[in-house]
Amino acid sequence: MINMNEKMKAIISTYCQKEMEPRIESIIRNIVDHVKEVYQCIVYDPSGDIQEDQIDLEKIISFSGDMTGYEVDSNEIIIDKEDIYESCHMALADVLIDELQRKYSGKKFVVYILDMDESIAVRFHTYREDEGLWLDEDLNKYDEPILYVFR
Repeated sequence: MINMNEKMKAIISTYCQKEMEPRIESIIRNIVDHVKEVYQCIVYDPSGDIQEDQIDLEKIISFSGDMTGYEVDSNEIIIDKEDIYESCHMALADVLIDELQRKYSGKKFVVYILDMDESIAVRFHTYREDEGLWLDEDLNKYDEPILYVFR
């Protein structure tokens, strides 16, 4: 499922320039190579510092609300707009989900792309039926151009 607000529809296209494919692959590889499973959460850990035995999950959930909140808080990757064209937002989300599902088979993921002034923010989480989506399905409530891909 793909959902986006009207602001994102105004800047995105379904066509990503062929020359951007290696750049997207590099971004995705960097993300996927640095995710790990911690207490059934998939978290981005670029420094390799997160150790499950050193995490107080109850305390984290008290700040984040639930496991989805913990993942989303942990899984924010900021990409400079000079590194990827706006037309490639959907391709980035699609490929990231494919690679996460390849690494963690059987899990469903939601990838969010937020288009900001100078950069884009990529966030993702495992989909849990009892927790649902991180954001409201009505993305027009948000000021920034945003999309999510869920599968």
